[in-house]
Amino acid sequence: MHGALRQFLLWFLRLGALGPLLLGIGDSSFLFLPFGNDLLVTILVARDPSRLPIYILAASVGWACGVLLTDMAGRKGGEQGLKRLMSAKQLGYLKKK
Repeated sequence: MHGALRQFLLWFLRLGALGPLLLGIGDSSFLFLPFGNDLLVTILVARDPSRLPIYILAASVGWACGVLLTDMAGRKGGEQGLKRLMSAKQLGYLKKK
């Protein structure tokens, strides 16, 4: 594992159940780390299997909060926000889809 990625995951591991919650929020909204939360939860459960339900719940709540943040940002920005980010051709294609 690369040094920066390793340090990143170690930081979340030290947070315990708060780690999957925060990583879930980030991963579902602005941060993209494929399988990051899955790996984090797997390691945490391997260390303490009795806390499986807590880790799963934390990751799920984090995911839901992250999706909610993304949804709220999308609704607030709406089509005007998309016009700032995309060309007219791209926006037309997206609307057609």
